[in-house]
Amino acid sequence: MHPSFPINISFIPSITVDNSELSIKLGRPALWISRMRKRFGLPVLEQYPECYTTFIRKVRDLRNLGVSEERLGALWDVERKIITILHLDLGEGELSLIEGCSVEADPDHRLLLSNADLGVPLMALDLQTGLDF
Repeated sequence: MHPSFPINISFIPSITVDNSELSIKLGRPALWISRMRKRFGLPVLEQYPECYTTFIRKVRDLRNLGVSEERLGALWDVERKIITILHLDLGEGELSLIEGCSVEADPDHRLLLSNADLGVPLMALDLQTGLDF
């Protein structure tokens, strides 16, 4: 296949886990996962896709590094605002904000929690979160 042709990945099966498997994979009780799900506005599902697991794992790892739940919540709110203001097309559906979490890409062009691709590096000095639009 020529490299300029688009690659169809729709045939690759999506890895999903149920609530108990999610708890085991993350090493956290279901109650903690439920609290994080509510805090970040994530839906309750029968089977959780890889992006869901990756997002919750990222939150867990940041919590383990000492980042407070309040700071993570504030960062999530800022990321959602950036996605809205820039009109980033992340797809549709209840998991659209976190679908990029399982994608490996250049971290300089992506937001921390949602892994949304901005296309250009985002410099912290260029972001003014206090502006009311």
